[in-house]
Amino acid sequence: MENTVPRRIASIIINSLKGGVVPRVGLEYVTVGAWWRLPRCCTI
Repeated sequence: MENTVPRRIASIIINSLKGGVVPRVGLEYVTVGAWWRLPRCCTI
């Protein structure tokens, strides 16, 4: 099973975080925590 974020939701999340607000949709895709605990599949 592949966990991909739909493009529309990804755009909403990125624009909200750039603006400094919490996105209304897509919170299930947001991970908050220490960067060293994230899997190495993400580029930091």
